[in-house]
Amino acid sequence: MAGEQMGEREGIPAFEQVVLRHSADAAILLHPTDGVVYASPAVAHVIGVPPHEFLGLLAADWVHPDDVANAIAQRRLAAAAGHSGPILIRGRHGDGTHHWFEAEWWHLATDHTVLHLRDAQRHRSAIESMRAEMSLTHALLEHGQEISFTIAADDERVLHAGTAMRRLLGIAPDGPLPNHWSVVVHPDHHVAFTDLLTHARGRRAAATGAVVLTNGTDTWPVDVRVHDLTTDSRVGALAVLALRHSD
Repeated sequence: MAGEQMGEREGIPAFEQVVLRHSADAAILLHPTDGVVYASPAVAHVIGVPPHEFLGLLAADWVHPDDVANAIAQRRLAAAAGHSGPILIRGRHGDGTHHWFEAEWWHLATDHTVLHLRDAQRHRSAIESMRAEMSLTHALLEHGQEISFTIAADDERVLHAGTAMRRLLGIAPDGPLPNHWSVVVHPDHHVAFTDLLTHARGRRAAATGAVVLTNGTDTWPVDVRVHDLTTDSRVGALAVLALRHSD
């Protein structure tokens, strides 16, 4: 099979040639020692390289140096389990740069492995952009003064605490949250906070008031707004937004 592109054989009907050429997945047939023995026509637009140029290539010839070991491990895993992936790896694109590709391996009884590659560059770029945005947002919240946390509508557990809230209460970023809001609201203000929760439930307008938060030792007077966001799929809880009084 080496040296000959299956898609170029006369026995392949023209419509199948079109389907293979315009597939979103590039299919590559690998052998442990011979490298690539077949590359589908879609390689041309998915990877930007003519299929015949892939023949004979090994993982180290095309995969990014940092991802070679992982790619080889995935092929071996497929040989043992029949399938592996999908994972993201970087490969050399025809434009001279390394692109991200979603890769998935299937093993054949002939000791060959079918590798499917799909361009994931946009997907990866979107992930990196989102991570950068989240990192910036986290940094801004870390230095902000607005305190936020959410409360479960049924058992009134604290489901989420914002960065400023965790800093105020001395809760580690991955530390456990209080099992009830009464832990973080001063006992003298439990009735007032209960009234805020009651007034906020089922209403569009926020309930506003003033309470004192505590970590059991120190106390912080705050102005609070309670929003019923239980029907908002992004929150699904009662949201408490508080601002500390000026010292």
